[in-house]
Amino acid sequence: MTVTASYDYTLSEDTTLIANYNLQRVQPLGQNATDSQAASLSVAFNLGGANVSLQLAVTKGVGALDWSKEITIAAKMDLL
Repeated sequence: MTVTASYDYTLSEDTTLIANYNLQRVQPLGQNATDSQAASLSVAFNLGGANVSLQLAVTKGVGALDWSKEITIAAKMDLL
């Protein structure tokens, strides 16, 4: 079973909030079910001609005791 949810919200003309969630449950025949989850929250905006994205993501894989955390900052600009 897989459940995926996404939500985009426009904060202003140049700024968007993006939320994602994913849950996956697998139960092999005759074994216990295992779950993995992932969630992320991003803010994307335009800054002086550059598209900038700030993202916080958390993931809990199969058998993991704690959530892994990741922060990403990305920028993209067309030079031509």
